[in-house]
Amino acid sequence: MPDITGKASTPDGSITVEAAPGGGLRAVHLTRAALAQGGQRLAAAIMAVATTATAQANQAMAHTLGPKAETILPTLGITPGEAEDEDFGDRGVMRR
Repeated sequence: MPDITGKASTPDGSITVEAAPGGGLRAVHLTRAALAQGGQRLAAAIMAVATTATAQANQAMAHTLGPKAETILPTLGITPGEAEDEDFGDRGVMRR
């Protein structure tokens, strides 16, 4: 089976997260601009980007499994739903 991941970033590219199906983080990349946001805002932004990356990975896993996904993924605790943008106010999330 191929290495299945999802990747998402903030529109300005200051935060990028790569996640595996189910939400395991593979990588988190932060720029100096991201670090300058302050702890609470940075944490919220990372969580939002990670949620989008996870949703993408879950979708990719569902696509790979095909019709079997509906029965297999829930047993693994994975929701194969659509990737959704988290609320960043004016900052949004970009899918890659």
